[in-house]
Amino acid sequence: MQVFFEDGAADVPVGTPVTVVVEEEDAIAAFKDYVPDEGTVEYTTEPHLS
Repeated sequence: MQVFFEDGAADVPVGTPVTVVVEEEDAIAAFKDYVPDEGTVEYTTEPHLS
């Protein structure tokens, strides 16, 4: 498991990854250098109509 924010972190934008959890231990290496991409979440105040 890799955690990107400490307990009690404030002002974490909605949709921001906070951790990576894998099922198999050998999958951990794939996320060794992973850094969440900032600014990929689009925010809107308009309702989504389908």
